[in-house]
Amino acid sequence: MHATKLPLTKWFWAIYWVATDKGGISALRISKLVGVSWKSAYLLLKKLRTAMGDRDTIYRLSEIVELDDALVVR
Repeated sequence: MHATKLPLTKWFWAIYWVATDKGGISALRISKLVGVSWKSAYLLLKKLRTAMGDRDTIYRLSEIVELDDALVVR
C-alpha cells in the first residue's frame, strides 16, 4: 500500500478478492472487480503476492491442521 495512489478501499477489495478466490485470480479480473487499470491491478497483485509469500516463510503450520473437512496430520 506504500507509495500508491490507490484508495485504501480498493486495496481492501483486492485483498478480499485474492483471499476468497480458490483458483488464483488474474490481474485482468482484479482490474474489472476493483475498477482500476490492468497495470495498476498487476502491480497491486504483485505486491500482495510478495507480502503473502514473505508471510509464508515466517509462519509454518504444525501439529493437526484441518482444511475443508480434510484432516492432514504431519
